[in-house]
Amino acid sequence: MVDVDSRKAGWFRDIQAIVYQRPSYSVVVAVTLTLGLFIPQVVMNWRTYKNFHYISQQELRLQKLSDRITYLDEVLTMSARMNAATGNRIWEARYKQFESDLDAAIKESIHLIPEVYSSQDAKQIDIANQKLVAMETRSFELVQNNQSRTALELLSGPEYQKQKQIYAQGVEKRNQQIQEILKLQTENYEQDLSLSFILMALTLSLLTPFWFLVLRILQTYLRDRNLALAKLETVNCELNSSIQQLQQAQKLIQDEKISSLTQMVAGIAHEINNPVSFIRGNLTHIQQYSRELMGIIDLYQQEVVPAPAIILEKFDEIDFDFVSEDITKALQSMYIGTERIKEIVLGLRAFSCLDESQRKKIDIHSGLESTILLLQHHLQNLKIEVIREYSQLPLVDCYPSQLNQVFMILIKNAIEAIETSTVIQGQIIIRSKLCQPGWIRISIIDNGGGINPQIQTKVFEPFFTTKAIGSSKGLGLSIGHQIITRSHQGKLYFQSIQSPCGCEFVIEIPTQLVQA
Repeated sequence: MVDVDSRKAGWFRDIQAIVYQRPSYSVVVAVTLTLGLFIPQVVMNWRTYKNFHYISQQELRLQKLSDRITYLDEVLTMSARMNAATGNRIWEARYKQFESDLDAAIKESIHLIPEVYSSQDAKQIDIANQKLVAMETRSFELVQNNQSRTALELLSGPEYQKQKQIYAQGVEKRNQQIQEILKLQTENYEQDLSLSFILMALTLSLLTPFWFLVLRILQTYLRDRNLALAKLETVNCELNSSIQQLQQAQKLIQDEKISSLTQMVAGIAHEINNPVSFIRGNLTHIQQYSRELMGIIDLYQQEVVPAPAIILEKFDEIDFDFVSEDITKALQSMYIGTERIKEIVLGLRAFSCLDESQRKKIDIHSGLESTILLLQHHLQNLKIEVIREYSQLPLVDCYPSQLNQVFMILIKNAIEAIETSTVIQGQIIIRSKLCQPGWIRISIIDNGGGINPQIQTKVFEPFFTTKAIGSSKGLGLSIGHQIITRSHQGKLYFQSIQSPCGCEFVIEIPTQLVQA
């Protein structure tokens, strides 16, 4: 007997060890048991709810149909009598219009509760209705034959009243039958609901102690897990240190890329500026030469009269009047084009700030305008309106190239937010002002729909992006945040706006940097 008891105790300890080492087993068993007991109840409750919903909808629909049938029946009777009383055939048209509505309402009622409409009482109602329709149709024929008085007597006679009474009593009795059927269905629903509550109470009484045991097992498992997590804390610290080093390396690489980009942009701007200046300078001379040549030709036309036939033929061949007018427009268009190229070159030079890469005092608005100019193509393609709300600001002590980089990141993000939204008219507001003595604030506001609250805490994290893999490295806002907070001793933050729905990124920097 002692050996049997010891074997049972050993078997129990083995099971206990397995359960505590693998708590997932107990959870799986608990969940399986819970689902096994609750799924049938859920199915039953769902079926009960559907029945109740169906009964409610059916009762409501039948009530509406009953009221509509009664209303339409009265409309038909009134239309027939008014047709007989007035002789105006507009009432006959009204009768036919509502007759089809009455037939449709009756057919829908038959579809909802066919057993009531198949009884003997329903047949009597149908016979009475057919007789009423026949008499009303007869009254229309009498009116058409100018026998309105006879038609009125027919619709006021005892036979018509008798059939109306049979029809009305039958409809009332049918409504009572419908109410009895609905009442029986409601009682069945209440019985099913009571049975569901009883089964639910039994299930809870069975599952409660079992889940207490599962929770005890999970507590033990979590205690052991916390001990293991404590041992991993040192590893996590080392990993965080490695990540910080990686971020610093990435920042250095990004800075080097930006430096190379600014050099390349400045070089391109310089190379473009030389031929454009040459073309622009020569256009002035060409305009002068063309005016002088046209003057000589006009003088020739005035002095040589009549002009030789071959000259007149050549004038007609080249459409001289059009050419003399269009050459001035063409030269003016070319001049405007060179002016536009000159503006773009100036914007590129201002944005790259190759000669301003060091710290110096600048007009913040010039950096904003050069950035807008570089993004003008995207703004025009998406028809985005840029609203400038600039205040009078002092010169700001900063690193121009880095600050322009932040402007580029924020405005480009605003454009992309509008592009991916459903807004009809895109709008970006750029606002500048003195927020406190010695500090300025730059706000970039878009109506692109805002930032999802679930990701707002991750916006400035390195490598975080909501774009497709490969289309973005998720470093733009992170780098911009470092430029503002570290290099310019300021703040970069954002806030959602309600009207219009969008987002506002705010830059706050001092007008004078403190020497580190």
